[in-house]
Amino acid sequence: MFHRGKSGAVDLIHASVSINDETVAKLQSALEPCLQVAGRPMAVLDLAGVELIDSRGLEEITDQHRLFIERGGDLKLSAPLPLVEDILEITGIADTIDIFENANSAVGSFSH
Repeated sequence: MFHRGKSGAVDLIHASVSINDETVAKLQSALEPCLQVAGRPMAVLDLAGVELIDSRGLEEITDQHRLFIERGGDLKLSAPLPLVEDILEITGIADTIDIFENANSAVGSFSH
């Protein structure tokens, strides 16, 4: 579902299910420890395994992004499939959250 790993100081959350009303609680549980770090929370949500994000999933991603920003950090997205990328663009989320072609690029962007 959602598996958390690390790449240096950056938390990497791999999603392997659609993000919707049934799965947002698990997404919250995966991201919560990332926000508890001392200092600047930095995380990448890898969407390579996500076939669909519904309105509840979009709301949760936006809410989580806001929490990271409020704590001086950032939540970035990576590797969305074409349909998910279209959803992110149409809803305007792509204008407010950084989206990268792959997880390595997203992780590397924290060092700039």
